Amino acid sequence: MPDTFFAVAGKTAIMDASFATLPAADRAELVAALRAVDAVVIFPEPTVTPLLELLHPDVHCKGTDYTVDSVPERGVVLAYGGRT
Repeated sequence: MPDTFFAVAGKTAIMDASFATLPAADRAELVAALRAVDAVVIFPEPTVTPLLELLHPDVHCKGTDYTVDSVPERGVVLAYGGRT
Protein backbone atom coordinates (compact mmCIF):
# COMPACT_ATOMS: atom_id res chain seq x y z
CA MET A 1 0.00 0.00 0.00
CA PRO A 2 1.30 3.52 -0.71
CA ASP A 3 2.58 5.61 2.18
CA THR A 4 0.35 8.57 1.34
CA PHE A 5 -2.88 8.28 -0.55
CA PHE A 6 -5.67 10.73 -1.09
CA ALA A 7 -9.34 9.88 -1.58
CA VAL A 8 -11.42 12.13 -3.82
CA ALA A 9 -15.22 12.05 -3.69
CA GLY A 10 -16.69 10.95 -6.99
CA LYS A 11 -19.52 13.44 -6.79
CA THR A 12 -18.97 16.88 -8.30
CA ALA A 13 -21.65 18.66 -6.26
CA ILE A 14 -20.37 20.57 -3.27
CA MET A 15 -22.99 21.49 -0.70
CA ASP A 16 -21.77 25.08 -0.29
CA ALA A 17 -22.37 26.90 -3.58
CA SER A 18 -19.57 29.37 -2.78
CA PHE A 19 -17.01 26.65 -3.61
CA ALA A 20 -16.06 26.06 -7.22
CA THR A 21 -16.81 22.56 -8.43
CA LEU A 22 -14.45 20.46 -10.49
CA PRO A 23 -15.04 16.97 -11.83
CA ALA A 24 -13.53 14.25 -9.64
CA ALA A 25 -10.92 13.35 -12.27
CA ASP A 26 -9.68 16.94 -12.37
CA ARG A 27 -9.50 17.13 -8.56
CA ALA A 28 -7.64 13.81 -8.49
CA GLU A 29 -5.15 15.04 -11.08
CA LEU A 30 -4.44 18.19 -9.06
CA VAL A 31 -3.83 16.24 -5.86
CA ALA A 32 -1.76 13.57 -7.64
CA ALA A 33 0.63 16.29 -8.79
CA LEU A 34 1.68 16.93 -5.18
CA ARG A 35 5.06 15.34 -4.45
CA ALA A 36 3.91 14.03 -1.06
CA VAL A 37 1.01 12.04 -2.55
CA ASP A 38 1.80 8.49 -3.69
CA ALA A 39 -1.67 7.52 -4.93
CA VAL A 40 -5.13 8.96 -5.47
CA VAL A 41 -8.38 7.03 -5.49
CA ILE A 42 -11.80 8.33 -6.57
CA PHE A 43 -14.52 6.74 -4.49
CA PRO A 44 -18.10 6.51 -5.82
CA GLU A 45 -19.87 5.98 -2.48
CA PRO A 46 -21.61 8.84 -0.65
CA THR A 47 -18.99 8.62 2.12
CA VAL A 48 -15.39 7.44 2.34
CA THR A 49 -16.31 4.84 5.00
CA PRO A 50 -16.09 1.74 2.75
CA LEU A 51 -12.64 2.82 1.58
CA LEU A 52 -11.47 3.40 5.16
CA GLU A 53 -12.74 -0.04 6.17
CA LEU A 54 -10.83 -1.59 3.27
CA LEU A 55 -7.51 0.26 3.54
CA HIS A 56 -7.25 1.10 7.26
CA PRO A 57 -5.05 4.19 6.87
CA ASP A 58 -3.12 5.24 9.97
CA VAL A 59 -4.42 8.82 9.68
CA HIS A 60 -7.68 10.07 8.15
CA CYS A 61 -7.87 13.81 7.45
CA LYS A 62 -10.77 15.95 6.33
CA GLY A 63 -11.05 19.60 5.34
CA THR A 64 -10.78 22.53 7.69
CA ASP A 65 -14.56 22.69 8.03
CA TYR A 66 -14.27 19.72 10.43
CA THR A 67 -12.70 19.42 13.87
CA VAL A 68 -11.09 16.21 15.09
CA ASP A 69 -14.27 15.39 16.98
CA SER A 70 -16.70 16.25 14.16
CA VAL A 71 -15.18 14.05 11.42
CA PRO A 72 -18.15 11.83 10.41
CA GLU A 73 -15.97 8.73 9.94
CA ARG A 74 -14.15 9.17 13.26
CA GLY A 75 -15.77 6.12 14.86
CA VAL A 76 -14.78 3.88 11.95
CA VAL A 77 -11.18 5.08 12.05
CA LEU A 78 -10.88 4.72 15.84
CA ALA A 79 -12.39 1.21 15.68
CA TYR A 80 -9.44 -0.12 13.68
CA GLY A 81 -6.85 1.90 15.62
CA GLY A 82 -6.39 4.86 13.28
CA ARG A 83 -6.34 8.58 14.04
CA THR A 84 -8.38 11.52 12.74
